[in-house]
Amino acid sequence: MLLDSGADVNAQGGEYGNALQAASAGGHEKMVQMLLDRGADANAQGGDYGNALQAASGEGHRKIVQMLLDRGARPTAKVLFSVLSRKLSTTVRLLVPYLSEDAVLERDADHGKSPLHWAAELGYTSLTNRCLGLGADVDATDNYGETALHYAAENRHLDIIQILIQENVNRTIVDSMDEQRSTVREGLVQAVAEGLIKTSSHICSNELVQSNLNQAISFYFLPKLGVYFAKDCKNGVSRMIVGQDREIQRSSSLFAQIVLEEE
Repeated sequence: MLLDSGADVNAQGGEYGNALQAASAGGHEKMVQMLLDRGADANAQGGDYGNALQAASGEGHRKIVQMLLDRGARPTAKVLFSVLSRKLSTTVRLLVPYLSEDAVLERDADHGKSPLHWAAELGYTSLTNRCLGLGADVDATDNYGETALHYAAENRHLDIIQILIQENVNRTIVDSMDEQRSTVREGLVQAVAEGLIKTSSHICSNELVQSNLNQAISFYFLPKLGVYFAKDCKNGVSRMIVGQDREIQRSSSLFAQIVLEEE
């Protein structure tokens, strides 16, 4: 074997830059282990992928990802954005404990989204907590004026919404969409932040009737949860008929029972 003859385990060259990156891209676990045992640099740069961790994560080789992390490979923002854009949730979970402050403060080139934006959009609780713990700005906006809370609300990730609210989000942030959607979505941010959306066993409770803001929020947000409205002619209020699937039930447990004022 070449290594036994004194070949440099970190020699650079070729399509993959080095032997470790080539083995990682190909999913060759035994070869990766052998190269690491022989002193291969887990963070060596070069080649088509940039480094071995980028190669393994991009190709979905989770065991190799963990092997590299255990040997000191550190996920860069490029690695993280690559797996986030492909929604490789298991790989993201592997990377989370090893993320640095620099990685979570980066923005992707296409949309100006931070890892916190991605976490809120995809519903990755562990990544959300990691980003916030490393100092990510909860009020940061992407190229479209969207905050992490906007993404969490749009994708009905209630756990993420609750985490972000606890970070004291700026209630005055307005996104850059058209005026009507901007108003409704800003209303959602304010209403959640101020606790205006709440649950109650009394569907006719006056405390839940909070003005036209709630009406706008209801028509924009609740349909995304799969909640449909039906007119109750007897008592003059709108009530919700909730579907039976578990996700809708879970979602409605937090946002259900909002009464709309009759105009």
